Amino acid sequence: MYADQAGPCLDALQTGAPTVVPRIDTTVDWPGSRDCDSAGAVSDGLGPGALQLLDGLVGAFAARATIQQAIGVIMTKERTNADFAYTILRSRATTTASSLTDAAGATVRKAGGQATA
Repeated sequence: MYADQAGPCLDALQTGAPTVVPRIDTTVDWPGSRDCDSAGAVSDGLGPGALQLLDGLVGAFAARATIQQAIGVIMTKERTNADFAYTILRSRATTTASSLTDAAGATVRKAGGQATA
């Protein structure tokens, strides 16, 4: 449908109004699909792609803040510099088979703080 520049999602995006297709299986052959609702998401003049990018940036900043908090906790506890604290945090992530952000969150929570990511 996108190749034809047509469809409920594109209609909702262009008009800004919800588009309902009560029986999409009579329109398009998608296994298991029967009903379809599409709504254009525009907020403060930003389209869906911009909103998705903005959400991603917010998440990235929150993850970075948690990592920085964890580095500060490790620096204080281990009496070391930021570079070595980061190395310790990476080691914890590897040892626990978790992401750097998850290891940072665990470090912050264990120290009694609240992780932002």
